[in-house]
Amino acid sequence: MLLQPILALLEANCNVPGQIDKYIPVTSEVTSKQDSLAAIVQTILIKIGHLMEATISLRTVNLVIGMFKQHEDVTEAGLLILVGLASGCPQLLELNEICKYLKHALDSKEGTACRYSCGVISDLAYGRPETIADYLADYVPALMT
Repeated sequence: MLLQPILALLEANCNVPGQIDKYIPVTSEVTSKQDSLAAIVQTILIKIGHLMEATISLRTVNLVIGMFKQHEDVTEAGLLILVGLASGCPQLLELNEICKYLKHALDSKEGTACRYSCGVISDLAYGRPETIADYLADYVPALMT
């Protein structure tokens, strides 16, 4: 499967939680690689995410969190991957892990980040309607302002 080698390339350019001995500074080259690879990952997840195992989903979420921490912000690349997860395999996405990052993106009022965050929430509302309701109280106030 093409997804795992691309995740490995992303991990090589990111500070993944649990890999304390490795620190990758944010540079324009690193950001550019992450942006490009995230777009590929998103496409793969949307198309074949329903075939993905839970361990790969968890690995992908940890990678996204590592990207956010590396940049000290919620990045478009990370949100793009979350869009792919929410669309392709919503049942595997651990909402507790990503909820605060989606809310941060909404609160930031940065255009693209807000749109991607709304996309994730929308895809989760469609793919996991029974679960997303528990989180709407966190998101609705940010959407209303």
